[in-house]
Amino acid sequence: MRQAWWRANLEFCASIQVSCWLTVLFSETRPNAKPGTVMGNFRQSTQMRNSIIISTLTLLLIACNTNTDKKSTDVETADSSTVSLTNINSERFLPETKATEKFDTLIADKQLQVTIIRIDLDSYVVNEYEDNGKKQIDKYRDAEIALTIKQKSQILLDTVFRKEQFSKYSDKGFMDIAIFHNYWFNKLDKDKIELFGVISKPDTDWTIDFHHYFDLTNRKLTFKQEINDEE
Repeated sequence: MRQAWWRANLEFCASIQVSCWLTVLFSETRPNAKPGTVMGNFRQSTQMRNSIIISTLTLLLIACNTNTDKKSTDVETADSSTVSLTNINSERFLPETKATEKFDTLIADKQLQVTIIRIDLDSYVVNEYEDNGKKQIDKYRDAEIALTIKQKSQILLDTVFRKEQFSKYSDKGFMDIAIFHNYWFNKLDKDKIELFGVISKPDTDWTIDFHHYFDLTNRKLTFKQEINDEE
């Protein structure tokens, strides 16, 4: 009965179980045993028991601390490999979703209507860089421009522009990293409508700036690239 009572399980860590068997022996239990001998054996047994308990607790605490430190530094993936959180990439689309923007310009005295529609495409260009040790991937959506010019409700021009149509004004390397940024109505000068467009590498001043001139008399559209002499 005494041995069964001392077989207690000490569970301080989920993965470690320790069973301690402590046996207290009394060598002299006969009626004429000397009191001093009995008390001496009892003290020795108590000291031995306390030493075993203290040693066991110390080992358990060391084991628990070791396992906790290991879990805090390792990140386990589904295939049992470990990765560093600083190597995770961040990826985003700009804009986040495809959009369509429409701009109408009305010139009452000429009964003119100039409609420009900018439409985001599925294609995009990629810009990669590091931010605080993390790789950032930005995907900028390209766009196409739809231009419609009407006078007295009659369609004078109805066309669509994409950046590929302007490839002869720059090298292929630029076109691969550029998007059709935007296109605007600029002004009406007598019988000529002036429009302005920009093809650019996102978030830089590396651009192709150009003007379109639409002649209301002969209905011809001409192109002129704007040259920036500043370095």
